[in-house]
Amino acid sequence: MTQHIADIIKQADLEKLNWDFYEDAEDAEEYAREKTIPGRIVSFIFDEAKDVNDAEKMIGLLTTFASRRSLVCWFLYCKNEFPFFVANSLEKYWLEFWPDRQNIDDSWLEITEPTENGSPIYDCRRQDTLSASSAVAHAARYAKNQSPHDAVISLSHAFIAFDISPVSSYVNYIDWLVNVAVPSAFDLEYMPPEKMFAMADFEIPSVMKNMISKG
Repeated sequence: MTQHIADIIKQADLEKLNWDFYEDAEDAEEYAREKTIPGRIVSFIFDEAKDVNDAEKMIGLLTTFASRRSLVCWFLYCKNEFPFFVANSLEKYWLEFWPDRQNIDDSWLEITEPTENGSPIYDCRRQDTLSASSAVAHAARYAKNQSPHDAVISLSHAFIAFDISPVSSYVNYIDWLVNVAVPSAFDLEYMPPEKMFAMADFEIPSVMKNMISKG
């Protein structure tokens, strides 16, 4: 599966497809599914999984792992730990409570606003921080509603966070996604910290470094 995902990304690059898209367009959902790299990844998993339940769980874990990784971009400026709490809670949901959606709190679906010292961030730092928290929120929305479009948006926003943030390289993020996150999601396992921070080219935020995750 890892090689297949790598091939999908390589082919999408040859077709000059992007990780992001105009989400307010009238045909945004169809376009995102067919003409973006996250859309291709999500579609492939649904097509190749043994059954739809396996596919939903794999995609749920993949969006959870990817969005949580993107929070290094969030914690560069923000101290609010709620998006990190949501990401960890989603991991537990998929592996212990799925498909009981009553375990998903509606507050998880909201995009946390980036703030610094209690004041909203509106300058150039807003896009990468907001993209990271949005990636988590859309991962939660996917868990709640099982809409593939939310999974596509979550993967897209996680990439955007790394693409814009000075904290890390998006190339490094893609390598980690393919070689660490995808296999972990397909194995349907908790991701221990050593995998969460594998291949890191950034300083790990202390709140994430102290994370508690089953290995």
